[in-house]
Amino acid sequence: MATIKLQGNASGSGTVILTAPNTNSTRTITLPDQDVDLGGAGSIKAWVNFTAYSSFSLRGGGNVSSVTDNGTGNFQVNFSNSLSTSNYAGIVTAGSDGTSYADADDNIDHIAVMGQMNTSNLYAFCGDMDNGVPDDPQYMGVMVSL
Repeated sequence: MATIKLQGNASGSGTVILTAPNTNSTRTITLPDQDVDLGGAGSIKAWVNFTAYSSFSLRGGGNVSSVTDNGTGNFQVNFSNSLSTSNYAGIVTAGSDGTSYADADDNIDHIAVMGQMNTSNLYAFCGDMDNGVPDDPQYMGVMVSL
């Protein structure tokens, strides 16, 4: 059986605190069999995957309380826990169930654009590349890193 060892830095005088979540479930952290250095890297603070094609539904997410459908191709992603700043990096994607691409093929070629970014939400927009009009995609993804 492997052991777990916590080792402080001999030169440091700070305190590192590991905080358990507010849960009644058992949670497992599985470490890879390699050295890992978190060295100041940002982390995913919120993500969501949803569809707006035909009918709206959330497929999954983290730190997203809801997505407001403000009309065709216009969405407001609401965070469960506000972020510390609105100066985060965000990625918005849109896609379809297509297995091939043909120009002028509706619902295959989308463009996704991130709008206003706030600490409690962000706006995401989707349009059709053929005619430039707003469009509801089969797949819409939003990811925020800080």
